[in-house]
Amino acid sequence: MGKPTGFLEYERKNNQAVEPLERIKNFNEFHTPMREKDRREQAARCMNCGVPFCQSGMMIGGMASGCPLNNLVPEWNDLLYHGNYKKALQMLRQTNNFPEFTSRVCPALCEAACTCGLNDTPVTCKANENAIIEYGYANELMGAQLQRLGPAKRLQSSVPVLPDWQQPISLTAAVIPLRYMREMIISEVF
Repeated sequence: MGKPTGFLEYERKNNQAVEPLERIKNFNEFHTPMREKDRREQAARCMNCGVPFCQSGMMIGGMASGCPLNNLVPEWNDLLYHGNYKKALQMLRQTNNFPEFTSRVCPALCEAACTCGLNDTPVTCKANENAIIEYGYANELMGAQLQRLGPAKRLQSSVPVLPDWQQPISLTAAVIPLRYMREMIISEVF
């Protein structure tokens, strides 16, 4: 853990947002990224709990709790706090094939399950994830993670994809087998 007292020292700060009546005029990003110093302070708020519910991705009492992708939230928050964005990106991509989408549209179940949020405000996990992936694109670290098979092997698979509101999760699940196959048919299921 990078800063054992970070959750006591730093208040939660959110990215500034463009007003709704202004943002509907274009398709630009409407959350202004924080300065790196502020982002690292937000990552320092992660307590690296003994039982990190943020990454659990399980059902408790019929409700989803934590990241359904089992993102390694405390690990990449620690790396982000230490300024190791490249390693944080590697950790993020181990469990999430589309962080550029999930860091924008995910309902942030990790933040709802954050232990820090029990007595205070939760860690800005979603915004931290977005900062990591934007760093990856800005520094040309993003690229396909496909593993090539020999020319003699040609596999095909059909993967059902859930309706629109669940697509980031289902597409992530669909891409994992694609790393080992040449072709994949993705069809929407209702």
